[in-house]
Amino acid sequence: MSRMFPDLFRKENPEIISERKNKLLTADPRQFAKARKPL
Repeated sequence: MSRMFPDLFRKENPEIISERKNKLLTADPRQFAKARKPL
C-alpha cells in the first residue's frame, strides 16, 4: 500500500487501506500485471 498511497493518507484512512488490501487479495495477478503495464 505504501506505493499506492502516501504515509499521511494511510495513517488518516485505515479503513480505506484495509478495503484496498482486501480487494487486491482477490485480484487475479495476471490481470493486475496486464492492467498496470500502461502505467
